[in-house]
Amino acid sequence: MCDYSLHLVASRPAKIGDKLVTTKFNNSVTRGFAAVDESTVAVCLLPGGLRSIVEAILLDTMFDLPSLDGVDKVLISQQVVEGSAGPLYMHAARGGSVRAT
Repeated sequence: MCDYSLHLVASRPAKIGDKLVTTKFNNSVTRGFAAVDESTVAVCLLPGGLRSIVEAILLDTMFDLPSLDGVDKVLISQQVVEGSAGPLYMHAARGGSVRAT
């Protein structure tokens, strides 16, 4: 079971290489992760699983950010997650933004 809010939903642990999507399951008010090819089965991440996904997406940004002056926010879009674009660095003082390459 993923968590108590998904107790009426079939579930399984995440596997390496799973392509996940967020979804709303029948019999539940909670959203969760499902594999692309198993949309009715909740995929449970181990503690730290989501963190490792986010860290992989933000790895370059985490190392680049300390050397960038005035960056107030970093915006991550679906294109960043898919690898087709870089994050958007927001500069509050300048009132603009710069797309990472």
